[in-house]
Amino acid sequence: MTVSPFDHPLLSGLLGDEEAARHFSLEADLDAMLTFERALAEAEAEHGVIPRDAAAAIVKALASFRPDTAKLRAGVARDGVVVPELVGQVKAAVGAPHDAYVHFGATSQDVVDTSLMLRLRQAVDHIGLLLGENVVRLTGLELEFGERQFMATTRMQPAIPITVTNRTASWRAPLERHQQRLAEISGGLLALQFGGAAGTLEKLGDKATAVRAALAAKLGLADTPQWHSQRDALAEFASWLSLVTGSLGKFGQDVALMAEVGS
Repeated sequence: MTVSPFDHPLLSGLLGDEEAARHFSLEADLDAMLTFERALAEAEAEHGVIPRDAAAAIVKALASFRPDTAKLRAGVARDGVVVPELVGQVKAAVGAPHDAYVHFGATSQDVVDTSLMLRLRQAVDHIGLLLGENVVRLTGLELEFGERQFMATTRMQPAIPITVTNRTASWRAPLERHQQRLAEISGGLLALQFGGAAGTLEKLGDKATAVRAALAAKLGLADTPQWHSQRDALAEFASWLSLVTGSLGKFGQDVALMAEVGS
């Protein structure tokens, strides 16, 4: 489950845009978890792991299912993770005899990590769009004002004349590199986590690989062996975010210094 400063009723105004924040809400997290459970039932039914009528019952129940968040809270206190209580509520909604096939062969970490990937995919798309928009805006400034001159500074003192393009190019070039880096890392980042209790998908037998591939396709994520104990892709993405933040911070600092010197 995600705990986010974006949820604070006051301080959230300082912490980014609403479009990015909504992907890390409780509602988005639960919706993504239930999307995993729905797709899992469908993929397993397609490959004969669970009966098709069981999958149909699960999909039908999830269409109108609304979790009891008070019980989820108690479940987290009891189990340390929300998935057991959430799955228990889904099973109750599905009812016998099909409830036995809810969450079949999966484990809590599969649900938690795949929920994160589903939400990160949307956040990555949004961040990529914002980067692209800023590159376009800076390019537009260069086309309109690029040869206009103003005074550069060093140690807060006037230095030599430079052009607008001299300055904006130093803002635009890092963003373009960040775009390229994001394209390179997102394929390895946005991957399905599905390994079962010990990472071997033992309950699926010789159909494990096929079910995993089908599940990944349904969710629009890369099909990879279980990775939940290997967090390097997430660390790389966090590093990328820090690079973007640094570049934007430099941009903002330059603008502030230019305004101060200009005044």
